[in-house]
Formats: sequence, C-alpha cells, structure tokens
Amino acid sequence: MDSDSKVINYMNLSALVYAQFNNDTKGHDIGYIMKNKLYNKDFKSDKPELSALKEESNPLRSWKYLDSISTSSGLRAAAFQNPDTGEIVFSFKGTDFDPSNPKTYLDTAKDIANADAQIAFGASVGLPAQFADAEKFVNSVLASRPNAKYSCTGHSLGGALAQYMTYKTGCESTTFNAPGVGDLIKSATGHSIDYNLYKDKSTNYANESDLIGNAWNDARVGTSKTIRSRFNSTMVEDAIAIYKMQTMLTLGGPLLPVLGGKLTLSIIIEGIKAMARAAKNMVPTANHGMSDMLTDDGKMMPTTNQPDYGISYMGYLTRGTKIALEGGAFVFYVYGGLVYHGADGVCKFFNTAGNILADDIWIRYSFLRNLFTGDLQGIFDLFSSATVAARVDPLILDLNGDGLATTNLDQSDVYFDLDSNGFAERTAWIDVNDGLLVLDRDGDGKITNGQELFGDQTLLSNGTRATSGFEALREFDDNKDGKIDASDIVYLKLKVWQDLNRDGVSQAEEMKSLADVGIKAINLNSTVTGAADAMGNIQRCLGSFVKTDGSDGQIGEYLLNRDTMSSRDTFGDSVTIPDDIAALPDLQGAGNVSSLRIAMAKDESGQLKKMVLEFLETKDAAARDELFTNIIYKWAGADKLDPKGRGGLVDARQLAVLEKFMGMNFAGTNGANPNANAAPLLQKAYYKLVDRLYAAMASATYLKDIISRVNYKVGESGAVIEFADVINDIDKAIDNDSVSGKQLLADFLRVVYGSGLSNDTNLLHFCNHFAAKSPELARIVYYANRDSIIGSDKSDSLYGTAADDFVYGGAGNDTLYGGIGNDTYMFNRGDGADYISEAGGIDAVRFGEGIRAEDVCVKRVKAYSGSSQYYNLELSIKGSENDKITIERYFGYYDGNVFSSGFKDMPHQMIEKIIFADGT
Repeated sequence: MDSDSKVINYMNLSALVYAQFNNDTKGHDIGYIMKNKLYNKDFKSDKPELSALKEESNPLRSWKYLDSISTSSGLRAAAFQNPDTGEIVFSFKGTDFDPSNPKTYLDTAKDIANADAQIAFGASVGLPAQFADAEKFVNSVLASRPNAKYSCTGHSLGGALAQYMTYKTGCESTTFNAPGVGDLIKSATGHSIDYNLYKDKSTNYANESDLIGNAWNDARVGTSKTIRSRFNSTMVEDAIAIYKMQTMLTLGGPLLPVLGGKLTLSIIIEGIKAMARAAKNMVPTANHGMSDMLTDDGKMMPTTNQPDYGISYMGYLTRGTKIALEGGAFVFYVYGGLVYHGADGVCKFFNTAGNILADDIWIRYSFLRNLFTGDLQGIFDLFSSATVAARVDPLILDLNGDGLATTNLDQSDVYFDLDSNGFAERTAWIDVNDGLLVLDRDGDGKITNGQELFGDQTLLSNGTRATSGFEALREFDDNKDGKIDASDIVYLKLKVWQDLNRDGVSQAEEMKSLADVGIKAINLNSTVTGAADAMGNIQRCLGSFVKTDGSDGQIGEYLLNRDTMSSRDTFGDSVTIPDDIAALPDLQGAGNVSSLRIAMAKDESGQLKKMVLEFLETKDAAARDELFTNIIYKWAGADKLDPKGRGGLVDARQLAVLEKFMGMNFAGTNGANPNANAAPLLQKAYYKLVDRLYAAMASATYLKDIISRVNYKVGESGAVIEFADVINDIDKAIDNDSVSGKQLLADFLRVVYGSGLSNDTNLLHFCNHFAAKSPELARIVYYANRDSIIGSDKSDSLYGTAADDFVYGGAGNDTLYGGIGNDTYMFNRGDGADYISEAGGIDAVRFGEGIRAEDVCVKRVKAYSGSSQYYNLELSIKGSENDKITIERYFGYYDGNVFSSGFKDMPHQMIEKIIFADGT
C-alpha cells in the first residue's frame, strides 16, 4: 500500500468514528456495516473523506469493527482490526462541525468546553476527562489482545487524543487538523516533553486554512504536514497586525505585569479585533473538516511549506492571550468579554473554526463564565458561616523517618472521595514522602474512596462506621495481640499508597506491600494528640509501627481539611448521555450534585428532562421561575421533602439543595435544624446559589441575545463593563411593549446580579437610568438584587440584617435601620424624607440619576431625644421641598443621663461614603 493510500485509510477511519453504530454490529466488517447502513440516520456517509469506503475493492472494507465507547465527558471512540495482520486502529471522534446543521453546534460546544479550547489555549486545569477515558478504552480493548500491534487516529480533538496516546504508549498515530497537546500535557503533569522522541511516531495533516490544526505546532507530539487548501483564504490584511500582537504577547509575557493592565488589555483587545475580522473573512467552505484536504477524485491535496500567515499568527496570538490574561492581577478587570463579542454577538460562531476560538476567549473570560469559581465560593463561605465541614481522618505512615507531613488545602489540587459518596472533593493531602495505609476491598487494583482507607469513613463488619482508623484496623487483628503483622491474614493484603505525583489517583507503581516498605508490624494502640500541624490539618491520634530492622516509625490519624463544594463526579463518566438530553442546556454540578445533563440521564422517571423542556418553552416569567425552582429541587433530590421538616425556620427543600451543592450537611447548635441565627444566612446562601444557576441557564437560552449586547471599554483602571447597547435595547423593548420590556429588564438584572456584579459602577448607572424613569421601574431595578430591602410608596420602617444590605425606601418618609453589615442606601428624587440609623460597617449613600454633588446641601442639625441631644447629618436636595436624608448621630450625641452625662462619638453610626450619580 502506498503512503498516500495509508493516510487516506486513516482519514476514513477518523471520519467513520463520527457514526454511532447499532448495538449488533460488533464483529462485522466495515463493508457490511456501510452496505446495510447500520448506524445513526443523520450520519452523512457521502462525505468526501468516506468516499474510498464505497469502493468494493477497498481492503479497508474487510476490517472488523471491534468495539466503541461514548462517555459523559464527550469522548466517542471505536476500534477496528485488520483481519489479515491483526493490527488494531483506535479512532477518536473530534469536533463534529457542520455549518449547515445547527445541531452539530452542540457537539462543537461540548468538545470545546471539555477539551478543544483547553488545548488551544493551554488552560492550566489538568488533563480533560476525555484523555483519561481514551486511555481506559484503549487498555480495555487491548486487555484481551495483549500482543496486537496498534496505532491511533483522529480528527481535531480526536487527533489530540491520538497524539496523547502516542505520548503515553509510544504507539504510532496519524491525525488530521489536530492542535498540539504538548503544553497541555506539561501543564497537567508538570513533566517536560522530549519532542524528538515522537517526531517519527506521529504525523498531523493540517489544512493550511485551519486554525485548530495549525495551533501550537511547536508543542506538537510528532510532526505536522501542511496540506494545501482547495479554498485558500489568506488573511493578508490582518496577518501583520496579528503578528505584531502575538509577538508582543508571547515574547513579552514576563514583562506584561510590569506594563500594567490597561496597556496589556489594549493589546489583547486589538488582537481579538483582528482575529474576529480575520475569522469573519475566511471562506466558509474552508472549514475544519477533512474534505478540504482531498482532490475531486479522492486523492490527498499536495503539501505546502507553511500554513496561511494569518492562521499561523492567530494560533500564536491565542497562546499569547492566555499567557497575558493569566499573567497578572489585571485579569480581574476582564469582566465583559473581549471586543469581538460586542459587535456581532455569537451569530458568527457557526461559520469558521477561527470564530470558535475567538468566541472561546469571550466564553473563558466573560463575567458569565465565572459562576462556579470565586462567585460560588462566596456562597460556600456564607453556608460555612452557619456550619462547619466535617474532616475525615485516614491513617498516614511516616516512610522516610522525618516525621508525618501533610499539605495545605489552599495549595492542593488533589481530589479524592474521602467520604465515599461518589464525589471526589478537593482535599488537603499527604506529603509525597509519606504513605496512606490502604486495603483494596473491591479487588479492582485501585484505591477509589475513603472506604478503602482506614479512618472514620470505614465500614465495620457490623455495618457501622468506625470511630477512627485504628478501630477500623483492629478488626483484622486475628489473634488479638494488639498489632497487625504476618500472623494476621490482612498483612499480605494491606498496601501503602505513596502518591508520588499528588494527583489523588492510585497507580500501580505507587502501591507497595508492608514488606516492600520495611514494615514488620503496626501497633493498634495510639495516643490522642489533637494537635494542628503547620498546614492546618489536625493530628487526631499518634501511634507507631515496627520496621523490619527493629526500629520504630510513626503512624498518625489525621483530620484533613476539605473543600467539599469543589468536587468531581466519580461516576459521571460511566453515564451515557442520550442525544435528546445532549441537545438540552447543561449546568455544572458542585458538591454532591452531578451536572444537570447527567442528572437528567440518570432520572428514570424522565421528569427532570420534562421540566427543563417546559422551562425552555415557557414565556410567562412567574411560571418559568417556579419551574426553575422545581428543577433545582428535582436535580438535588429535594423534591419529595416536607418543607417544614427541618424545624420550620427554613424550607427543608432549600436547605437540602444547599447541603447537596456545598457537599456537606448542616450541623448547628440545635443539630440538623437551623436556629434563628443560622436560618437567615442559610436562606440568603440558597437564593444566591439559585440566582447563580438561573443566570447560567438564562444567559445560555432565552436571554442569550441581550447578554451578547454587553460590551466593554478600556478605562484608566482597565477593562470595564459597558451597558449602553443593553440600555438602548431595553428602552426600545419597554416602548414597544411595556409588559414584556419590564420583564426583560428584570430578567437581565437577575442574571447580572446572579453573576456577582452588584458593585460595578456602570451597573449603578444602568440601574439609575431606569430607576429615574418611574417608581415602578425603580422597584424592578432594586428588587432584582436579592440583597435589597425594598419599601413601598408609603412611609416604611425597614430593618437590615447582619449581612451587607441594599436598602431602598422608595417614596414616603421612611426610617431605615441598616444593621452591622456594609450597607448601601439608595435615594432618588421624589423619595421624600428618609431617616437612617446605622449600626456599623462601611456604609454608603448612593444618589440616583441627576443628583450630583452640587445638587446636595449638607447640614449639621440638632435633634432631641429625651434628655439627650443628637447631632445628625442632613443631606437635602436643592430645588426639592421634601427630599432629604437624615443620618442619626453622625456627629455623635450629648448624653443627658445623670449617671453617664457628656458628649459621645458614635463612629459606628456614620455613613462612610456618599456616592453621586456621576460616580464621584
């Protein structure tokens, strides 16, 4: 077979894996499958890259289809075998991208979210789950064929997976339009790669006009050949601009923090503008697929020396952008996305691979994509203020004799299912020089959860949990001599797991027997210590073991700190996502909650999927809100609970949702039922969580168009959000239909507040714009903030909480008590005479639209209360007879009580900030 034919064969198999084969096709040859169309109906078997398979004489038609896999991580792979030689080819599916078929956007988006964009941008988030799934699939097929020769192939992401298998196993691979994965591997493993080892092992064939296929060639496992495009789309106009910016960002990376946020972001913005123009100018038919690499008669197009200049530079620009955005503190100013998204929205997403990557920069750094990082952490902190996560205590062995050592939770990237509930939580861990005492109870050769450690999560033979690791180990003391040694059956079964790469995953080379590490016996007696170590973990008990040389070593029981909210679903990869569910929006899980799609797939009743479909179809806002609440309850398994089942101060369903997402049960002074102090904090945490989730769902569905109108500009302090286009759109919507327009305003603000932008200055201007139009709009604007305490149009007395409150009395003469948090009081023209009594915190008065510093009169006024004299601050609005704010005892008071007379300062009653409509 000539080399050209061999490459086309690999291309055929890379294209064939996009089919979903019928269950009864295993063992049949490819020719039989193609002839009888034993695959999904929407698979396009007439693609040019599959044309060779239609020829009856093609030897590839005799190859056997062995097996395939489809996982929740998005992996689809298949194995084919040459019946003559026994050689196996593993084919990995990539990004199924068809501009004419919007359904393929779902696959594109999922692949990019899971891996493609991580590869192209080199995000330091560890290897995507598809990589581990690919390795598992290859090993499972080879388990019954240990001597078979094999190679790998794939297109796009599938090609990246094939490259990874070359790195892991040394097998050969042939890939198409695949990005280099070397930097991703290095970032995830910490190991440098000697690329010379693979230059003859893997070859990537890349269309000269494809961005992904030419991304990071200098980090490619193997070599790359550039194939001339049938529809060359040279981007000469933008190539020079892109080149200049990619050079500055890539080569000047270390200097960027010195240059400062504004300059760096300006470079990035201009770069993304150029990328957007260039991507938009690409010929749509020169896409990311493989057909563009073939001539009309099915032969490979000739090679060329280098890819399109614009494509090449754009690939490096994405890399430089990633370096810049993650290179310094200025990244926190990147809230509103990068300017490409502002002009056209996401409508260009379907056109080219270039737009996919340009759009991903928006996705990765927009404020709506931060929902499950710092913002959710705030909810976790709020929940944690009402309860404390239980620590878990495995047994740790000092292997090198320098004392027991652990790692700090804040610096840990280890995820392990310590509490054996199917979710691996982020946890503090052991030092690489020490080891965990483990027992492979299910015999799978792995240590997967706390049940296989020795601690308070270990189940005893009577079905109860052990109170300590030493108690769990004592069950195996057959002769009751107070130690575990060779006279006990378990001695040969016990292992010491030394997690050398600190990944929380047990590998065969990390597992050693007690004899291997020189341990003769483990004493079962221990001393209670209760001491916190330097890393914040608590040594609960300390015992000893006897080495084979007769000396003693330390074994300790440690309560490890855990971040139970940050977790990974250990069973998620085993769940198959049906196509109808894959077509629905997804929400990320947290704590002990799987993703929404996985939950829908596991729900045998089908009710959860039905609710999501109803949510997407419902136009009525109140009905949609009720549906979303029911979705949350069902998703978290709280839908059947009695609302009053947790003491009555909080809705038991809401508390259960919080517990599931936070990954820990509530435990207060009254046990599982919150008291009057904890209940408000828990309720606030619940509503913030729901708003985060609602923001993610709404912005990806019915509010997608208005969200795409959020823009930004570069100011003195960096990039700031710009709402001008949104204001115009909502103004027009209100003018056209006041009911639907007002609902759009309320929905948009719920998403914005749900995304954690309540303190943004331009958001204040946005709110003031609408609040000044009418009291009704003002109420909509301020009610959207869940931290708001809103009055009526009459005279109200409003009471804040111990948290940070937003207080708005509205019309009428209101008395406002803010509490001890950092409170904000809103005041507009026409709001009457408000009286503020503060109790602490860093507080602010914010004046609404049209109220500037020169519009306010400031007075020190005296008031009497019994025998005392109050010295208050009065802020009155010029030109208005009744509009004023009085701040009680701002300047202190004179106490007339005979036992405590004298002047007293009252700093906790002061308002520290007064902010006018122009931001001053």
